[in-house]
Amino acid sequence: MLGYGVIINIVLAVLNLIPIPPLDGSRVVYWLLPAQPAAVYYRLEPYGTLILMALIMLGCSAKS
Repeated sequence: MLGYGVIINIVLAVLNLIPIPPLDGSRVVYWLLPAQPAAVYYRLEPYGTLILMALIMLGCSAKS
């Protein structure tokens, strides 16, 4: 059971590093980008949840 818990936590950590604005990976990308592209990337943040939901729905519909 401990092994499954570790695997689940690792998978969640990797998924959280996807560079879509509501996730933490977007903050990493933001700090790695130069000033001008970072400002453009930061403007995507209000739409991040919609982007994430669209990707989830597209992923689910692709399996069907």
